[in-house]
Amino acid sequence: MLVTQVPAFRRFWYPVTFAEDLATGPLARRVLGEDIVVWATTDGVAAAYDQCPHRSSKLSIGWVDDGCVVCPYHGWRFGGDGKATHIPQLDEGVPVPPKAALRPVHATERHGVVWVALEEPVGGLPDLGEFEGAGYRFVRQFDEVWAAAAPRLVDNSFDPAHVAYVHRKTFGTPAKARIDVPDVDYTDEGLVSRTVIPVENHLDVAQRTTGIEEATTVRTTVSRFVAPFLRVMSITYPNGLNHVLVTGICPVDDRNLRLVQWAMRNDTEADVPAADVVAFDRAVTLEDQALLEMTNPDYELELTDLAHIKVDRGTIAVRKIYREMVAGTWPGLQRSLEQVPA
Repeated sequence: MLVTQVPAFRRFWYPVTFAEDLATGPLARRVLGEDIVVWATTDGVAAAYDQCPHRSSKLSIGWVDDGCVVCPYHGWRFGGDGKATHIPQLDEGVPVPPKAALRPVHATERHGVVWVALEEPVGGLPDLGEFEGAGYRFVRQFDEVWAAAAPRLVDNSFDPAHVAYVHRKTFGTPAKARIDVPDVDYTDEGLVSRTVIPVENHLDVAQRTTGIEEATTVRTTVSRFVAPFLRVMSITYPNGLNHVLVTGICPVDDRNLRLVQWAMRNDTEADVPAADVVAFDRAVTLEDQALLEMTNPDYELELTDLAHIKVDRGTIAVRKIYREMVAGTWPGLQRSLEQVPA
């Protein structure tokens, strides 16, 4: 499965940047092979195909003035709805040409992140209400592109068996490769997986971020798959610490993904500095990235394409959802725009 060849994927929200980064001007992003410009308006965010209708300049190399994106070629300005608001070369009173409009795409801001959808969106935005109340803090982590297909990182996220080997320098150990089969249940948004994994604190920063000085502990994880490319993983330690990772994955094209990731934790900066939280998760993600960037971008959908064992229950379930999306039969595709919060 190549992501740009699945029409259904164009109907989901994808994270493309942290909202605060739009303060410096418009940003260029690519979603499912399409070049997009994203900018901050006076009352929110907007996005459109990154091409001026006048002479095809990239708007992402322009700037924003009073909520309008300005083309650097001739100074044409476009509002959040994509329509031209000012053309400097027009005489006063001359109407704006009907074709002086961008091709807008859906854009919204939630959780401090900007999301876009190429077509009428039916899902993909996570509900994080339980973690955004009192007692949890937000820790910004990463906004970067990996040379790996988006489904590969999803597959990795629901494969607890890889921890022992891929993360042997951070918190895994090959001597404990045998783990319990995860519990997996399908949901309206995708699925949820539950597992308990013994882990080791190989790094000093791991001990600082968990508050656990012992060499060995356990992680109880509940991972939500928000189809098609997002994971919310709640990690609870024996001391009560809850470390929630939101792994937002935007399919850049068939061979690349954009990772927009942040954490939410029920501790404070005084307990554990955000820099330590980021440092440990950075070490973990680099281990995943090194492996995934060597995988085939053509993601195998059929069970007969690969070998499987019982512990692969999560990734088998992910493939079932993808097969239904490709066929257009996944129930989530039947939702209307009105049923999806914006």
